[in-house]
Amino acid sequence: MKNKFLHPLQSDLQCRLKWAHSTVFLTKNTTASCHRVSHNKISDDFDFHNTPEKLLARTKMLNNQWPERDPLGKALGCEHCKVIEEAGGMSDRMLHETMPMAPSSPVELKDNPSAIHVTPTELEIYFSNSCNLSCIYCGEHFSSTWQAENKKFGHVDVIVEGVSYDWLENFNELKYLDKMFEWLDNNIQHLYSLYILGGEPLRQPQSDRLLDFLSTKHCPNLRLTFFSNLTVDHAKTKQKLDKMTMLVENGNIGYAQITGSIDCWGKEAEYIRSGLDIKLFEENVLYIINNTDISLSFNMCWMPLTTFTMGDLIDKINEWNFLRNGEIHNSLMQAAGRPYVHPSIFGPKILDWGFRSAVDKIETFDNPVIESNKNYYKGIITSIEQSEPNKELQQQLHVYLTELDNRRGTDYRKLFPIIYDEIHSV
Repeated sequence: MKNKFLHPLQSDLQCRLKWAHSTVFLTKNTTASCHRVSHNKISDDFDFHNTPEKLLARTKMLNNQWPERDPLGKALGCEHCKVIEEAGGMSDRMLHETMPMAPSSPVELKDNPSAIHVTPTELEIYFSNSCNLSCIYCGEHFSSTWQAENKKFGHVDVIVEGVSYDWLENFNELKYLDKMFEWLDNNIQHLYSLYILGGEPLRQPQSDRLLDFLSTKHCPNLRLTFFSNLTVDHAKTKQKLDKMTMLVENGNIGYAQITGSIDCWGKEAEYIRSGLDIKLFEENVLYIINNTDISLSFNMCWMPLTTFTMGDLIDKINEWNFLRNGEIHNSLMQAAGRPYVHPSIFGPKILDWGFRSAVDKIETFDNPVIESNKNYYKGIITSIEQSEPNKELQQQLHVYLTELDNRRGTDYRKLFPIIYDEIHSV
């Protein structure tokens, strides 16, 4: 694998994300080096990029070891990439080595390629869990709508051992907000990519504070991306988009992007992402395409229910991409957190319910990023082909969806009869 990041390459297992990327969850004062690994508590000095756990993981990678376990035997999360690579697929780690806009090297590596205490160049911030949706694979960590529903009905995760909601006792993202902006004030010059996630950033006041903060800076190399469900009132959405446009035009930042969070299409999508308005989503998408120069991409979450109309979504993305000359990327993650929403619980059979054909439908427009992402999806197919169905987790999925249906007045069996029949097959 050709390395575009560390010069010279210090080991075969070095991961771009481990050195350059940090995710910060202000809701819990925790951090992670990617979306696959366990979260670490942030210390009082707010050095979120150099927690003991991250330093240990980097040390292991320098020694050509997968950071699977810490000294106490706790999994660190790199098993996700390890399994995919051992199956011959393209893992997240490998994908980020091929992406043209992948994180740049931390400044410390210029003088010491083996440095493990470094400054991030790519940062994701979850300011708040304020959100108008309650996606079935999500939870109150990322959704205030979920939080309100659980307050009314109780926690639905009774069938999963070890789920803890202790974090809610100290839930106060505002407690760490000033620390985050202080860090940004001191380090914004080192960042090449800044991602804002939620919750729903287009409805959060913290996003306005960030945009106002950036209007006082000169960061011509900075790429700013908001991840949004694009189901926010069109006028409010336009207001945020106009602010982002002005930041680019005034030279405060170099690039602005919206990544729309959407998993499939139609009534199935509105069931899965409870609260989603497909018509409003498309209205906001078309405004971005036709009335702004803001870059657009889409991020999909694959879980059993999204499989069936994911191909319909790909058709829409292909259609929109024709309007943007093949510049719209799409990315994919597999649902995690609750083991019973992971697509592998149905084994290879799930690939023929729509996922394999959806991947085949992706038009690459000779765009190397889209081509790389499509190859990544093919790697996921390879790993799922080697999975085994898990009837116990399938039954847990049924219990979970039935509970949500009772709360929300829905019926998953009508929209997803194949899932219901497969769960109850002998």
